[in-house]
Amino acid sequence: MAPKAEKKPAEKKPAEEKKSTVAEKAPAEKKPKAGKKLPKEGGAGAGDKKKKRVKKSVETYKIYIFKVLKQVHPDIGISSKAMGIMNSFINDIFEKLAQEASRLARYNKKPTITSREIQTAVRLVLPGLSSYTTNEHLKRLFSRFGVVTEARLVKDPRTQRPKGFGFVTYESEVEAQKALKAMNGRIVDGRLIFVEVAKTEKPGEDATSQQ
Repeated sequence: MAPKAEKKPAEKKPAEEKKSTVAEKAPAEKKPKAGKKLPKEGGAGAGDKKKKRVKKSVETYKIYIFKVLKQVHPDIGISSKAMGIMNSFINDIFEKLAQEASRLARYNKKPTITSREIQTAVRLVLPGLSSYTTNEHLKRLFSRFGVVTEARLVKDPRTQRPKGFGFVTYESEVEAQKALKAMNGRIVDGRLIFVEVAKTEKPGEDATSQQ
């Protein structure tokens, strides 16, 4: 029989080669997962602002109407529909007041109006009156067109004789305009009179006149 071949022991590879192979076989490092993006502070603030705008309440007079109602009639209530009607009514009144105030400002050629302009809005001046006309006759003559709050002749402080003109004041502008249209150019006590809207009260007028 042939002799068996001797087995040669396996040569050991140097340690450096083992390290290189280990490094090659090492799995790639996993990248950390990106965290969830947090909402920006500015974005949250913008959202809050939008919500606030939506929740903005409209100013009304309902609370004041309710308070006045309870002061006058404590036992009486009011429905939401009736409250809405009353609120609309007050809004209309304030709108008309604003329109009249704007018209008065344009009429007097001033950027603002005072209580004097508001009072003279329903005040008529009557030039050309007879010396025989009295306050009572003047009031009775103009009461046909509305409620006269004042009818006054302007008199001289020394002689106490009428100066030939006077003033008539109404409760509303509608009544004043009605009297102006009806009495302008009419003959009163034998004199032709002209009715105009009083612009401003003359300085010292109250001191020089007697009712």
